[in-house]
Amino acid sequence: MSTEQQQQQQQQPQKDEDGGAAAAEAPVQAWALSVARWAPEDAVRAKLEEGLQPEEKERVRKFRFEVDRNRALAGRVMTREMAAKMLSVAPAMIVLQRTEMGKPFVAQPDPGSFSFNLSHHGDWVVLMAHPSRCVGVDIMKYEDPKGSRSIEDFFTTMRSSFTPGEWERIRLGDKDDALGSAHLQRFYKYWSLKEAYLKAIGIGIGFGLQRASFFLDETSGLAKLDLDGVRDTKFTFRLSELDSEHCVAVAIETSPKDADSGPSVVWTRMNAIETNDEGRAILVPSKEAPS
Repeated sequence: MSTEQQQQQQQQPQKDEDGGAAAAEAPVQAWALSVARWAPEDAVRAKLEEGLQPEEKERVRKFRFEVDRNRALAGRVMTREMAAKMLSVAPAMIVLQRTEMGKPFVAQPDPGSFSFNLSHHGDWVVLMAHPSRCVGVDIMKYEDPKGSRSIEDFFTTMRSSFTPGEWERIRLGDKDDALGSAHLQRFYKYWSLKEAYLKAIGIGIGFGLQRASFFLDETSGLAKLDLDGVRDTKFTFRLSELDSEHCVAVAIETSPKDADSGPSVVWTRMNAIETNDEGRAILVPSKEAPS
């Protein structure tokens, strides 16, 4: 067993070996909330925070800016509501803990029966979950890099995170096209694929990003991974866009019964999170879905 495989086993909660094929073949659920449209009133925020564990509440309140607090609060509420739905329990029954690497997981009531991952950037918070498969998700907003004098300076700094083949694909086409915007968007797509993979396996700092080389089919949105020069088939990768300014990459653990495109993913967009008279969170969906 490789060091990386050992690390993956250590960082993931143990799965129920008797969970059965039905759970493994269930579709992956993905929820996306537009925080650009959601600014909860103080009373709503207070009710939502009451449903969090003390340490979760503390993490939310540490953020300085309101938009960051909204993202953090939304992510935690969405996680509890999704877990409650999948495990058929009340949200108050959900107990979240973190691995040594900081990855959150559901410790109670049924460890190993709810795998999830969360990402937020720009205007969106995205949650992906499955009863048994490891999942990873990463969203990126197409925006000019902060702290760099130009896109080219930014690329010079970040190039070492990619393999030569990836960098060639990122820089494909006219370098002067829209002041490099096409290249910058492609950069964010490849970066989000790497992040989704690392989040799925539960490994962060210390992983050499050049070990993972992605090949993205921009027409289908499907991506392949070579890990240390060998094609990796343990995960299915997809890249889509929530809107014209945000891309989202997903990594989903594969199953022998999967089609070439991997397991089905059911997307639900949320316009807001409200509360009822009992203080229970109500996620308000829209009819849109990612492209």
